[in-house]
Amino acid sequence: MFDPNNDMNYSPGGYSPGGSMYGPQDYDMGGKPQIDFKKYLPMIIGLGVLLIVAFFLLNWLGSQREIFIGITDLDGKRVSGKLTLLDSSGNPIETELISGKYKVNLFPGDYYASVTADGYKLKEGEVITIDGETKQGYTQNIKLVKDISATLQPIIETSKIYEGQVIEGKIYVQNTGGNSFEVADIIPTTTSPLEVKMHPTIVTSLNTGGTATLDFQISVKDGTNLTKQTTSEITFKIKGSNITSSKHTMNLIPTLDPTKLTISGLVTNRSNALTAGVRQEVNIKIKNNDNAIPLEDILVEIIPSTGNDSTLDWITLPDISDESEPYEIKIPSIDPKKDVTVKMYIQAPVTAKIDEEFAGVVKINSLSLKGEKISPIFSYKISKETKVDLIFSMKKEFKINCKESTGICEGETLATGDIFFENKGDVDLGPIKLEIDLQDPSTDLDCPGFLKINTTEIPNIPKKTKYTNISMLITNNPAETAPNIIKICVLKWTYHNPLDLSKPETGTHQITIEKSTRK
Repeated sequence: MFDPNNDMNYSPGGYSPGGSMYGPQDYDMGGKPQIDFKKYLPMIIGLGVLLIVAFFLLNWLGSQREIFIGITDLDGKRVSGKLTLLDSSGNPIETELISGKYKVNLFPGDYYASVTADGYKLKEGEVITIDGETKQGYTQNIKLVKDISATLQPIIETSKIYEGQVIEGKIYVQNTGGNSFEVADIIPTTTSPLEVKMHPTIVTSLNTGGTATLDFQISVKDGTNLTKQTTSEITFKIKGSNITSSKHTMNLIPTLDPTKLTISGLVTNRSNALTAGVRQEVNIKIKNNDNAIPLEDILVEIIPSTGNDSTLDWITLPDISDESEPYEIKIPSIDPKKDVTVKMYIQAPVTAKIDEEFAGVVKINSLSLKGEKISPIFSYKISKETKVDLIFSMKKEFKINCKESTGICEGETLATGDIFFENKGDVDLGPIKLEIDLQDPSTDLDCPGFLKINTTEIPNIPKKTKYTNISMLITNNPAETAPNIIKICVLKWTYHNPLDLSKPETGTHQITIEKSTRK
């Protein structure tokens, strides 16, 4: 162990010739050597500065970014154009065109780009900023606007569309100046769930002043299941430009599943009996069982089954609209959980025969329905034919008493109850004309002097009723001197048979008038 008190070479604070090979050193009180930092301080400072410079140099060199600058139109379509890029001092930056994009190496800072391209407006002063957030290989697109001028005027005649409905529309296009443009670049834009499809057209492009009218259709996207009314907007634009049409707002109406609709009031498990010429009334109830969706613009039709077209005219659905067919009716609306009643009248002609039949269904269509609603088949069959049966009642013999001395004759006046018609048939009859049949060989030519018919026409006799308001007068006018004579008169009536209008029906009744002269 070192002992400074016994070491002859030890000299505190001084140099010992037999000392350390490192030359003169100081030792601390513990005997450890001390380094002279003052001697090495300049070298240490120089090394530090060198490291700092190297750090900033490497950082500066590493801050340069390789990025790409693309040129597109407003819709992102690649455009072939010329790029000029300047730094903030106005010095040009070298660019390299690779695969349609310009590659540049840029240090942090702001750069200013200008772009020209055929058919597009000049783009100047586009700022490109490089900072610590800019990634290597990043692509920044510069968007150009087509150098065109045009107007777009959509023509849509409604603002309402039902789910599942297709509406046709038109758009009027005019090139008002600038370059020509492709008609295919006119595209619709909509908000969900509406969609617009353009129809094909033979027009390919429009030059300055050119016009075109394009057709399109509007619909709600397939698979949409609306639960309430909503709105969507339609606009049209020319791709690559800022030319757009005005907005058109459409109200989208939800539709109802046909299973939510019920039809009742029809007898469908058997054939209904019908008498020819007799009208029956049927109340058809249509109910909307949905909790929220109303039905609108509903068309109710009677559709004949196969082979029953000829008897469709038996059916009448009364409607206030003159535009409706007799077998259809239009209903404005049916609210949720509500119903309406449609009256159906069915009447076969009086000439219908036994077993003639109508069979068909009730079909309901509406833009508010996802599909048509069809009832089960119902039918009506003739079980009883219609007949015409007119009965005439009147006495057949009458007497006239005349006094020879005075020439006065006492005849007979027939009034209510003495003569009548009875309609025992199934149809109303009338008018009925009454007259003396002078064409009948049995009628005496002077019969009109003995029989006067006061009622010459009966307007109408309803079925199953009597008509008694008939008046006739039996008399000798003028009086005759010849005593005890007999006159024959034939009474004739004429009417049209509703079962056969091809010829009139006639009937006759012969009466005998006996004249007796006494002193």
